[in-house]
Amino acid sequence: MPVTEDRLYRPDRLNRWFAVSSIIMTISIAWLIQVDYDRPWKDFQDRYFVGKAALAHLDYLDAAREQRVAESTKAERRVQDERELLDQTSGARLATLQSDLATADLEFRKADAPYSKASQVLEVTKDTYERKLGASGAEHPETIAAHQQFQIEEDDVDRLRKEKERWEDEKRRIAADLRELEKGVRTAEKALLDLRQVAESALSKDRAYRGVLEFRGGEFLGGLPIVRGIINMPLLDFTAPKNTPARHQVNQLVLPDVRQRLNYLESYTTDRCTTCHVAIDDPEFSKGNLARKLERSLPGVMEAMQRAGKTGLPLPQPPTLHGTESPLPPGKVTDHWDELAVKQQDDYFQGLLAVVNDYLKQTGRKAIELGQPVLAHPNLELYVSVDSPHAQALMGCTVCHEGNPQETDFVQAAHSPPTHEAEERWADEYYISELGVPNVTFETIAHYWDRPMRLPQHTEAGCAKCHAEITDIDRFRGERVGARINLGQHLFREVGCINCHNVEDLKESRRVGPDLRHVGSKLTAPFVQQWAFFPQKFRPSTRMPHFFAQENNRAESRNQFDTDPVLRTQTEVAAISRYLFATSAPWKPAERPPDLKGDPQRGRELFKSVGCLACHSNIQEFGEQWITEDLMQREGLGQEKALYRYKGMTLNERVRYAEEHFHSQTESFFQPENARFDPEKKYNKPTFSRFAPELSGIGSKSTEAWLYAWLLDPSKYAKDTKMPSLRLTPAEAADIASYLMTLKNDEFEQHEFPMDSAALRMSDDLIFSLLASQRSERRSRAIMHDDGGELTRMLVGLLADSFAEGVAAELPRAVGDAERRKLGEGAAYDVVSPMSLQDKKLTYLGSKMIGHYGCYACHMIRGFEKTTPPGTDLTTWSEKPVTQLDFAFFGDAFHGMREEKEEVFGYVYPQDGKELNDWSPIDDRAREQIRHTHAAFAKHKMLNPRIWDREKIKKPYDKLKMPNFYFTEEESEALTTYLVSRVPPRVSEKLAVDYDTDLLGPIARGRFLTRELNCIACHQIEDNAPLVQQFYRRKQSGRLEFDLNNAPPLLWGEGAKLQHNWFHRFVQHVEPLRPWLQIRMPSFKLTGEQRTTLVEYFAALSRQDSSKLAGLLAPIDEYLNKASEAAASRGGPAEPPAPPTKPGSDWFEEESLRERTAGLRRWAVERKLVRAGDVDPLTTAPERLRNGYAQMLARIRFLKDLYNVEYPFVEPAAPLSPEAEYAKGQEFFTDMGCLKCHILGPMLPGPAKSTDDFTNVYRLDGVRGEGEGAAAIINGTTYPVGVVIDGCKLISATNVYYDTGDVETKAIFEGPNAAGQTERIVLQAPSAPNLGLTNQRLRRAWVFDWMLSPQLIQPGTKMPQNFPGGESPYKGDAKYPGTGMDHINLLVDYLYDAGTKAARSPLQKVVAPSGDESFEESKEFED
Repeated sequence: MPVTEDRLYRPDRLNRWFAVSSIIMTISIAWLIQVDYDRPWKDFQDRYFVGKAALAHLDYLDAAREQRVAESTKAERRVQDERELLDQTSGARLATLQSDLATADLEFRKADAPYSKASQVLEVTKDTYERKLGASGAEHPETIAAHQQFQIEEDDVDRLRKEKERWEDEKRRIAADLRELEKGVRTAEKALLDLRQVAESALSKDRAYRGVLEFRGGEFLGGLPIVRGIINMPLLDFTAPKNTPARHQVNQLVLPDVRQRLNYLESYTTDRCTTCHVAIDDPEFSKGNLARKLERSLPGVMEAMQRAGKTGLPLPQPPTLHGTESPLPPGKVTDHWDELAVKQQDDYFQGLLAVVNDYLKQTGRKAIELGQPVLAHPNLELYVSVDSPHAQALMGCTVCHEGNPQETDFVQAAHSPPTHEAEERWADEYYISELGVPNVTFETIAHYWDRPMRLPQHTEAGCAKCHAEITDIDRFRGERVGARINLGQHLFREVGCINCHNVEDLKESRRVGPDLRHVGSKLTAPFVQQWAFFPQKFRPSTRMPHFFAQENNRAESRNQFDTDPVLRTQTEVAAISRYLFATSAPWKPAERPPDLKGDPQRGRELFKSVGCLACHSNIQEFGEQWITEDLMQREGLGQEKALYRYKGMTLNERVRYAEEHFHSQTESFFQPENARFDPEKKYNKPTFSRFAPELSGIGSKSTEAWLYAWLLDPSKYAKDTKMPSLRLTPAEAADIASYLMTLKNDEFEQHEFPMDSAALRMSDDLIFSLLASQRSERRSRAIMHDDGGELTRMLVGLLADSFAEGVAAELPRAVGDAERRKLGEGAAYDVVSPMSLQDKKLTYLGSKMIGHYGCYACHMIRGFEKTTPPGTDLTTWSEKPVTQLDFAFFGDAFHGMREEKEEVFGYVYPQDGKELNDWSPIDDRAREQIRHTHAAFAKHKMLNPRIWDREKIKKPYDKLKMPNFYFTEEESEALTTYLVSRVPPRVSEKLAVDYDTDLLGPIARGRFLTRELNCIACHQIEDNAPLVQQFYRRKQSGRLEFDLNNAPPLLWGEGAKLQHNWFHRFVQHVEPLRPWLQIRMPSFKLTGEQRTTLVEYFAALSRQDSSKLAGLLAPIDEYLNKASEAAASRGGPAEPPAPPTKPGSDWFEEESLRERTAGLRRWAVERKLVRAGDVDPLTTAPERLRNGYAQMLARIRFLKDLYNVEYPFVEPAAPLSPEAEYAKGQEFFTDMGCLKCHILGPMLPGPAKSTDDFTNVYRLDGVRGEGEGAAAIINGTTYPVGVVIDGCKLISATNVYYDTGDVETKAIFEGPNAAGQTERIVLQAPSAPNLGLTNQRLRRAWVFDWMLSPQLIQPGTKMPQNFPGGESPYKGDAKYPGTGMDHINLLVDYLYDAGTKAARSPLQKVVAPSGDESFEESKEFED
């Protein structure tokens, strides 16, 4: 059917519509191309290209300097001179060799042609033979004929090959002779070529990055960037090869070892971050290298300005190093770059950049624009660079930084603004808008991308993906890394987060709170109630968190469901107290002898000396000294005014001052450079420990009887306690307990909350609401009235298992589970049934509150021993979608409401909450910076755990209940970093640390344990600054110094020193090794696994040190070997240089070894092998510098070999020396004077018959106190002055302290000698360990090296250098023939033989001189 006309379109109208559509489409396509082409990342790449071109231009200017031109001219002359010299001295030989080489080459080609042809024919013949062999067999005539032909041709090929190889060898020999003859010319030509290539390469690189064309040695069209314009033109930008200079390109890394979650799947990561961060792995763009290049370019810049007839530019002022008076030499500042403070680096760098940019602008070039993203990573040695452990090509960027790695736009890459102000600023700067509408916003990205980019302070969270243990992250080439995530993990355990929130890696952690199962024997109800309600009011530094009186429990938070939050929480606390005391198990403390009276003054001295201060602070004891001096130094006050300020403070204010202004104990191992004592400083701040309770108010808390029993053996009260035993005698425990009872906090009011009618009604209401949530109203009322004894049964059921443990433990026989349960129910019924109804209800409410607030998670409480933790599992918390985090009224939907109520929602704490603001360490007006990220949620939760309940109307037990720890800003950031690290690692085994095989495994576990036990508070194990060292300082030459001799020993290299089986036994059964030390090594209740962990840790540290030193030494040794070989090949000079130097002795100046040299220097200075001044090129003369580095190298090699031990190590049994040799060793041991400090072997069994054998029966271990109140520790037992032992009376006991740090400890006894005459003898305490343990305790190789160089092994030791350089003091003595090494072996063999024989060296009796001031006739002595 034909189409009617009314159905047809008019062609002219249709054409117009097509034209309009085409125009719109063309415009749209052009717009699309323009939008796609005009991307912000191209601007960053342009800045990078400008920088590369400018740096290349600076290289060119340096190459064009008059000095460089002169060097080039000199190099040309040298080439000419070498050629003339060659012609004059070896012209004929040169011509002969060239002719011989041509002849040999011709003969080689003649031999090679037939050989090649014959080889090809042989291959064909071989193929023919193999086919006939396969087809007809070996016996067939054709096969035999083919094999014969193959052998003939193979022999011919072999003959031709030998001929070819003969001429080939001849060619090589002649060519080698020719090269040796032309060596001088070739070397000179290479030097000239290198000089020329510097300028040519720099000029070519400059033009390439600017994208200009070269034309007859110049720049085409005046240097217009024609190339750059063409290769980056839309639709043509794919034509240039990848990585062409000046070409815009999307840089992409494919990372198969780093996985990424995309919805429900995992895939390899595609990382495009370097599209913008194009310089991130370019060493030329690191700040240090940039500064070095800019500084080196200044002479060239100045000469270029002079050539152009322009005035020179003002140069930046060189900074002055800390501790020096003169500025650094101009042009040499960057030689000391790492020694400058960060501000000095920034100021000097900006000064250099300003000079160079001024020049570039004056010459019509673009200035260098630096700053992110056009800068290299600040730590290229550790991250990103090809040679680093975290190469970019292997790990990318988002493995640490997170974000969206596939995007190239700033917002879509999920950058996270740190503050609301930054978000507004970044929106203006980075939003890509079309027609005023941004294509994407930060809110959109936060909603759809769960892994926003981490803030810089949280990037350490990425370390946990490969370093799951975290504690293995410590230092890299002397620089501290991972301190924040380490602190976060440490706090997570230390403050008890792990007790409520499970994290798989930490699930074995112990409870952080004290055991409350015997609380009735330790505390009173008034104290417990006020402590639980507001613990900081008694002890401001406590780690016990604050549950009550928080933002959602203040009076201002009342609502229709919670009409009186203050009364409610006070009632809850009273109920908790009631439950604890009602269920408290009886505890029988150690009986104290009735006549044992404690002496507070003696206890004070013991408290300060035996080691309590390693864990506990005591502001009552040290506050006046510390705070007064700090006020004088920090505020510039005079002593009188500072003391007045101190006395005006309350006890709590003093403790809070210490918290705020002193170093924390975590700084001593996470930032030890801050806390370490420096005798050069005018003032060293104290370190305030929160590891264990601050004891200023302990006397207001506990009873003296409890303290006495606790000090004697803490594990008797709580078997899982961290508190170790100091092996105190009853008298010492009584003295310390008496002293502690004098430490009162009278500001803390102790009273029970009144259980008046209002409180009882509140109690009933709370119990009813708890019961009715799961039962009917009638049923709930019946339980509250204990109808049918149901409330009683509920309490008995809760307590039965707990009570059963105690009852069963007292039975003489084992019981089954059913009988055990029955016994427990009976015991619990005996406790519950006598209670009044009100007490039962209050006890029931207390049990519910303990469960609700999670008290049992940190404390062992009867009835809750096996209850599961109350908090969320945080093992992979940061994997949780951000939409599942409850931001409450801080969510996007309530933005308008927050703006209207700015004073309510704009701050971390309510502005009307004065008490909360006062106790929080953050600023009272701290603004909230809540963005919808895991990090922001976690940080604000740390700062104010109840912030998410602000303005919410909730029922009491729907409210948030996480307590407030009053974390500092630093602690909050550290915990946040740890929490955002809680994600599945998603890295391959190739990247993850294998803790089972790597040394980092035992090191990580050992650090974990030594921090938990606080070993690092006494001992320097790695680079930590032991807290206890602040109490061991002495004045010498008018300044304070660390008293190494009387402090706990350094433990560097301990794993290479001890026999590992002995070490394992020692940490189980501690015995004093250094009796002269007043501080005591504590006894911990360690498991076998923990003991093994410690032994493995020390062994691994030594092995790691040895391995690290070997790696640093390898290239230096290679350099020295090459220098020696080169010197040997040149032959000795006619006249030796003055002064003579060893080849390669200037190795420390070699640029290629700069990093290795710095690493060795850092290690040697830290380990006190050399003084910093001896290896400082700035302040040390060249000859002394060479000697310093040579000495450093020798000492480091010594320790590298010493520390290289196998694990486990047990000294193999060795045969005993012949008796004559043994006797000779004993005599040498005596002659060397070893017994002046040491003893060898056990003491003789008593009793002593006279003063003649008293010295060998009784050993003086130490002296406590002074004057008439002094006491001597004899064979481990304390005896007061005046006591009689085996007929000898203790006359005096003294400690004499010398400026050198030495302590002379002696006791004088009076008694009869073997002849019956009265005399006084001196017992002197040994000042060095008992050598009778040598064979069990020490490695023989270590003892040998110790005799050789004790100061290298333990800097500052009192052990003298008896064999300097291996030379013996008895060298040449006929009595002891042999070398110094023979004498050392003689001594070592004797020590091991004596230990094997359990022999002892007798001690000589020392009669007190008649002039001794202690020598007085005793009227009380009786024969």
